[in-house]
Amino acid sequence: MTLALLNTVVALFLGYGAVEELWIRGVRGGETQPLIVGIVGALVSLALAVTGFARWRHWANARQLTIFTAVALIAFHAYATTGAGRSPPTCCSASASPRPTCC
Repeated sequence: MTLALLNTVVALFLGYGAVEELWIRGVRGGETQPLIVGIVGALVSLALAVTGFARWRHWANARQLTIFTAVALIAFHAYATTGAGRSPPTCCSASASPRPTCC
């Protein structure tokens, strides 16, 4: 019961962040990367909530679903935190000084 409740609480927090990323930066901001991260985050959040429900109801395949969701959660966070698609600012001009001026 405790693990099922914890899964549900984490799913709610993850889902809130995913929907916020999806809507604010993805849809309203017109950025592609946050849109993808928001959609995948929402799906992983849904899988986490289903896992909590499966653990609570003692489904026969709850263990396999938990393992799959844990791997998906780790992969999602690894991808989302690397900032894939976000490049650092590049220098506009290099002057004679040791420190180039950047835009």
